[in-house]
Amino acid sequence: MVNRLILGDNLETLKSMDGETVDLIYLDPPFFSNSDYEVIWGDEGEVRSFQDRWAGGIEHYIAWLKERVVEMHRVLKPTGSIFLHCDWHADAYIRVEILDKIFGRNNFINEIVWCYAGPANVKNRLAQKHDMIYFYSKTDRYFFDGDSIRLPYNEETVARTSRGASNTGIMAGVKGDISERHKSRLNEKGKFPEDYWVDIPRLQGNASERIGYPTQKPFALLERIVKCASNEGDLVLDPFMGGGTANIKQRNDFGLDGKMPDNTPIQVKRSENVGRSVVDNFFAAVQRSDKKLFDKNIAAAKPAGYIIAFSFGRGAVEEVARLKLKEHIIIELVRIDTIIPVSKKPNITFEINELSRSAGGVREIEFIATGHSDAGIEF
Repeated sequence: MVNRLILGDNLETLKSMDGETVDLIYLDPPFFSNSDYEVIWGDEGEVRSFQDRWAGGIEHYIAWLKERVVEMHRVLKPTGSIFLHCDWHADAYIRVEILDKIFGRNNFINEIVWCYAGPANVKNRLAQKHDMIYFYSKTDRYFFDGDSIRLPYNEETVARTSRGASNTGIMAGVKGDISERHKSRLNEKGKFPEDYWVDIPRLQGNASERIGYPTQKPFALLERIVKCASNEGDLVLDPFMGGGTANIKQRNDFGLDGKMPDNTPIQVKRSENVGRSVVDNFFAAVQRSDKKLFDKNIAAAKPAGYIIAFSFGRGAVEEVARLKLKEHIIIELVRIDTIIPVSKKPNITFEINELSRSAGGVREIEFIATGHSDAGIEF
C-alpha cells in the first residue's frame, strides 16, 4: 500500500475506513494541558496556531478522545495493537475511562514511561519529566517483537543490569568484577528493553530533524514502537500525525513527500506564497529520484510532479509556465483549498441588547452570537 497523508477530521476519516485493516496505531493527541501553542511553519515563516483547550473540562476532553479511540479499535486487526501517548494531565482518566473500557483491562500490555531531561522551572514540587505511552492489544493474538529493539550493551547498560541483578539477590555473594562476570550471561543481541525509556532525548531546538512543531516527537521514539509492534509491509496509522514523525521517509527519497498511484512525485509545502526556489528544487529532485519515469511523463505530456501548498507566489507560477512553454515540462501547482475547503471561513455575527437599566446605573446586557459556515461547520 502506498503511504498516504490525509488532511481532514480524523473522526470522519476513521469512520470511513474498513474494519480490521490496520496493524498498528500510534497516536499523540492534544494533551489536556490548557495551553496554546504557536508554530512557525516552513519557508515563509507563517504563523499557525492550534489550541489545546477544553471548555467543558476533563469530561469534555475524555468524551472527545473516546469517540475517536472507539473507531481506532474498530479498524485494528485482531493481531493489532495501539500505543497512546499522553502525559500527567489526563493519563489516569485515559487509561481507566477510555482504554480499559474499549480495549478491556485484560488487553493492557505495558505502561511505557518515556523519561527525558530539560530545564526545571518549579520550586515547590518535583520536576515532571516523563510522558506515558499506553500499549494495549485488541486480542491476545497481538504481534510483538522485543528482540528487534534490544539495546546495544555499553558500560552503563551492563552496570545497570548488574546492579539490578545484585539487588534481587541473583548475584549475592559474588565478589570481584560483577560487570565482566555478568556480560557472559547477557544475550549477544543486546539488552531486552524495559518499560521505561531513558535513552531517547526530547528534540532540542537545534535538532536536525526539528521542523518547528512545538510538540514534535523524536524519530527514534516512533521507530522503536513501529519496529517492536509491526512487520515490514504492515499498515501503520497515526491518526493525529502532529509534526509528521510517523511519516517515515525512505533513505533515497530526495526530499519528496509522497507519490501518486502511478509513482509521480508529490511535494507538500505548509506555507503561503511558495516561491520559485521551491519549483527549482522540486524539478531537480524529480529528475534525480526516477529519471525514466520523468522522461516517460514528459513524452506523454503528463505532469512530472505535483507541488501542494496554501498558495503560490508569482515567481513559482511564472517558472512553471516557462517550463511548460519552453521545455514542454508540466509541473502542477495545487492549492490546498482545491482539495479541501479550508479557505471557507465561517461568518460570525454578534448582537448586543440592553435588557434593563436600574436607577443606580446597573445595566443588564444580552449578547447573542450566531454563526454560518458553507463548509458545514456546526455552531
